[in-house]
Amino acid sequence: MAHYVYVLRCADISLYVGETSDLRAREQQHNDGQGGRYTAKRRPVHIVYAEQYSSRQDALRRERQIKRWTSQKKELLVSGNTATLSGISERARVRPGFTWADWLTRSGEHSPETRLDSDPESRDVNHPQDRPSNGRDGRR
Repeated sequence: MAHYVYVLRCADISLYVGETSDLRAREQQHNDGQGGRYTAKRRPVHIVYAEQYSSRQDALRRERQIKRWTSQKKELLVSGNTATLSGISERARVRPGFTWADWLTRSGEHSPETRLDSDPESRDVNHPQDRPSNGRDGRR
């Protein structure tokens, strides 16, 4: 079973990092107010980035790593700017992830139960430079 580390963009433009085995269901739980106190107060939320792992242990390890990052570094990860991201830290480990739009285009590779039928253009929130920064980074 695949496990994912995901990054949510909250309504207040902050980021939240989590782990799940079902991206679609987890996003819905957050939007229903059942995902955690942080996101319950900042709805609606949208998954803007995710990485897939073959084990839950690996996904949890990566989640902990990303949660310790600064909001600037998380924004670079979400934007796909891995060249700049790897220059921020001497020990940066850049792992190819995928945006929500990437996930939707890959949906043909998955079973109908996991297919995500949504317009990727309406969910494209990967441009942090277009938003004012409020200094929040989604940490608990």
